[in-house]
Amino acid sequence: MIRPGVGATAAYILFLTWQEFMFALTFITSQDKRTLPVGIFDFVGQYETNWGNLMAASVLICIPVFILFLFVQKQLVGGLTQGAVKG
Repeated sequence: MIRPGVGATAAYILFLTWQEFMFALTFITSQDKRTLPVGIFDFVGQYETNWGNLMAASVLICIPVFILFLFVQKQLVGGLTQGAVKG
């Protein structure tokens, strides 16, 4: 009975923290410990932006989240609708 709620909460937290950009950019100063969104920020320069590499890297870092969503979709939908149905 608790499984859909825990699955929905875990998926929601993962989706939020996966794309957390501002905290990682502000607090992580070491180049080798940066997160993926901060790493692809290197494609944006002061005078030019490498749009091809930026878009390709953006698609690639979204793939793990999409795959995880496929596996957790039932628990996520179950957790979201569990409170709406009297049982």
